[in-house]
Amino acid sequence: GSSGRTTIVHNTFAKSWALRKDQWLLLEGQGHHSRLPKWFREAEGLPAKEPSRALFDLSADPQQKNNIAELHPELTAELSALLKQQREGSRTAPTTGSRR
Repeated sequence: GSSGRTTIVHNTFAKSWALRKDQWLLLEGQGHHSRLPKWFREAEGLPAKEPSRALFDLSADPQQKNNIAELHPELTAELSALLKQQREGSRTAPTTGSRR
């Protein structure tokens, strides 16, 4: 059956967060989930530097190559606010402390 969950929050690193809602994936923070070598970024057509905020439509871009945050500012802001709400709620790890 369905769990009723509509969003998933990921926090792999202390300063890097992700929110998945439906087909949308919002990444916020510094040093997203991996540091890719320059040669790999070039070969895969990825930007040279990761932005502090990125939005991907996983139904159309499962490889997360096309950051569409600037094309969808309202959705980006909505998901960012939802991520902030989730982070400040009691369902995620604290945003401060010894976690690195």
